[in-house]
Amino acid sequence: VASWQIQHLVPTSLAFSANGQRLAAGFVGRLKVYDVAAGEEISTIHQPTTTFLRVAISPDGRCVAASMRSRRIQMWDVDSHTELPMLNVGETVRDLAFAADGERLAVVTKGRMGVWEVGGEKPEVSYSESR
Repeated sequence: VASWQIQHLVPTSLAFSANGQRLAAGFVGRLKVYDVAAGEEISTIHQPTTTFLRVAISPDGRCVAASMRSRRIQMWDVDSHTELPMLNVGETVRDLAFAADGERLAVVTKGRMGVWEVGGEKPEVSYSESR
């Protein structure tokens, strides 16, 4: 079991990779990815004016997605520290989760659910709440 000193930082969201090897943590102004077995921080993304509200990490731990107050989702390749195209969902994100293959991201907003291809610009499938 690993633990990290987070001092005055309080995570807003946490997510494990499916293989249990990586842990993503969203904070105000930064997003961090940890190697659980080694007990080390392996990646930090600094965005001082951003609050990362929800985070998800792909099953293999290579891609992390984070929703922001701007109603967008930013994704990064953890190993190369490369930003992937931003998803503009237009509403506050309630939750997000990667598919088992890591190729798609499910996104839930108020009354809407969509499935996006990682790196895509529009949802592949979108569902609206019907009453």
